[in-house]
Amino acid sequence: MPKLDPLSLKLFVSVIESSSITAAASMHHIAATAVSKRISDLEHLFGTTLLQRTNRGVHPTDAGKALVSLARRALNEFDSIQIAMQDYCDGGVGLVTLCASTSAMSQFLSRDIADFLVQSPGIKVSVDEQPSELAVRMVADNAVQIGVYANVAETHGLNTQLYSEDHLVLVCHPSHPLAMRDRVSFQDTLVYDYVGWYSGSAINKQLDTAARMSHCNWQVRARVNSFDALAQMVAAQIGIGILPEDVARQRVLAYPLKICYLSDAWAIRQFHLAIRADQALPDPALRLHNYLLRAHNNSKPNDPVPDMLMSMH
Repeated sequence: MPKLDPLSLKLFVSVIESSSITAAASMHHIAATAVSKRISDLEHLFGTTLLQRTNRGVHPTDAGKALVSLARRALNEFDSIQIAMQDYCDGGVGLVTLCASTSAMSQFLSRDIADFLVQSPGIKVSVDEQPSELAVRMVADNAVQIGVYANVAETHGLNTQLYSEDHLVLVCHPSHPLAMRDRVSFQDTLVYDYVGWYSGSAINKQLDTAARMSHCNWQVRARVNSFDALAQMVAAQIGIGILPEDVARQRVLAYPLKICYLSDAWAIRQFHLAIRADQALPDPALRLHNYLLRAHNNSKPNDPVPDMLMSMH
C-alpha cells in the first residue's frame, strides 16, 4: 500500500505547474518514469484519477485540482517547520512567505524587502517568483502568506490593497522606424514584428487583449520568458518589444535600445498585495505587509511622472 509523502506531493505540484511529467522530472533531477510511478501511487492511494494525459501535456482532473491546492498548503507548512525551528535556535522571530510576479520583484519589491529586513532583525523572508495568477492562487491555497500581483480579476476570498504602479513601454533598436518617436499607441505598433512573451505571463495576456480590442493581428516572431532575453532579441533587430519602464531603463545601459512611451491607458499597471481574508497574518507577515503599504504611500509624492503621462490627466 503506497504511503503519502512530501516528495510525491512536491512532484505532483510540479507536474501540474509545468503541465509535463518530463519537465517536472528534469526540474527535480529524477527519471520521468519515477515521477509517473509516484503519480500512479497517489492515484492508487486516493482511489481516483488525478491527471488527464493528452498529446498536449497533462492536466489535473477535478480531484487533481483539489489535491494540488491541499498539497501546496501542506508543503508550505512542512517546509516552514524546519525553518521556524531553526529561527528559534538562531534567536530569530519568524519567517514570512511571499509569492510575487517577476515585474514586481525586478522593479520595486526587492528593494522594499531589503529595506524592511534592515529594520527587522530576526525576520526571514522566503520569496517565490511566479506569474501573477499563480501568486494569487498560492495565497488562496494558503501556500504563501502574501502575494504581489498585477491584472488578476479573480481574487475571491482574498483581501487586496494597492501596493505600487509601473508603466509599460515599447523598446526597439535605434535604427527602427519607431525609434524616431517618443510616444506611440499600441495599435500603431502592430504593423511591425514583435518579440513577445510566453503565454502565461501577465504582460502577454495584456497585449493579447489590447490587440483583440484593436481588431489587429499581433505578429509575434519570437517568444521569450525573461527581460534579458527580450532585450537581446530586440537589440538583434528580431522585432520590437514591451517592457516595464524601470526594467527598460536598466537594459538600455547594456543593449542598443530606444524607449518609446505607450499612450494607452492600460500601459499604467497597478500592483496589489493579496492576503487571505479568513485568517489573520502572523506578526512577522503582518509587519512586512504593512511596511509594503507604507512604502507605496511614502513613494507616491516623489515618483517622477513622464511628460506623456502628465498630458493624459
